[in-house]
Amino acid sequence: MGLDLRILHSSSLASEDGLPDYDDLGGRRSSSPVVSTSFSQPATLTGVTILSASPRNLLGGAVGSLALTATYGYVYGYGYSYDFSWRAPGSIIAGPAQEVPWVTSDSRAIISTPDGEDAGKYLQIRVRKSALPSTGEWAIRLRHRRNVLFDDLQPSEATSGLTDYRCVILQNLGDLDLTSLTAWIDARIDPTEVSSVSGYSVSGAITLNVDSALGFPSSGLLKNETRGEIMVYTSRTSTSFTVPAAGRAVLGSSVTGGQHEDVISCYTPISLATEDGYPASVAASREVGPSGLSWTRPTEGSPLALSIFEADQIGVLWIRRMIPEGFPEAGRLWWDIGIEAL
Repeated sequence: MGLDLRILHSSSLASEDGLPDYDDLGGRRSSSPVVSTSFSQPATLTGVTILSASPRNLLGGAVGSLALTATYGYVYGYGYSYDFSWRAPGSIIAGPAQEVPWVTSDSRAIISTPDGEDAGKYLQIRVRKSALPSTGEWAIRLRHRRNVLFDDLQPSEATSGLTDYRCVILQNLGDLDLTSLTAWIDARIDPTEVSSVSGYSVSGAITLNVDSALGFPSSGLLKNETRGEIMVYTSRTSTSFTVPAAGRAVLGSSVTGGQHEDVISCYTPISLATEDGYPASVAASREVGPSGLSWTRPTEGSPLALSIFEADQIGVLWIRRMIPEGFPEAGRLWWDIGIEAL
């Protein structure tokens, strides 16, 4: 089987593991995966519900292929046995056939179908045997899904600011121990540089001129990585950002001036923390997180190391979002959390 890391929503509601309901406030693992990939299911694919698709599928494109074969023979009496195989986008080899377990003619089962070139590219499906067609192949279109854990900001929250928390559970369902498990924050936008200090005063409202602002959201957060100041900008052109006086030095940073070629990044107000032991701590609410955690802002080059755990053991990852007061109602925050298991 190898490595099979699953990322699950947490539940402070559950008194036992594996229940479907969740609130992401810590506690125990639910049976609901944190799905960062969405999919379209053809109407002709009867008897099957696609539950999740691993994000690695999208490395090769957007459309994969799920195939079903049926073989007539003796299986606790004569009848059909059914096998599914998955070929991820961009792959030329379908994965090994995964047989639908047979118990009764109306058996229901959840199975994982890996790709033939990369087992980390898989579909998880729920099957109702009696409703399956005899054979077929279906194109499955995949796409990135955003806002997997956090809610959209409401206007009042953008005005007053907001700090909230979420917790996910990581479970190693493979038969190999992990030697490394790390997580980091990816802002997904390349930084730019200050092109001119004209208009970049030490305090007050500024127009921040840069080499290129293309690719940045129309409004959001910036950080002068060279000086350390975090700023709210309310609009941009292709080569500049508009920062009001109230948008200077937010989230505990200090106001500074700038210099030519200072590095300006699209700031992501996300921090990560982990804890040893399971079940996880439970947050009092989405706005009141657990105490005693050490929050960091890890990068891919310097990631957060989570507890190394053995086959079938469980790890905990907390995520904190801090929105400054006066954040634009139309502002956008673009970020991913990367997780690597070895």
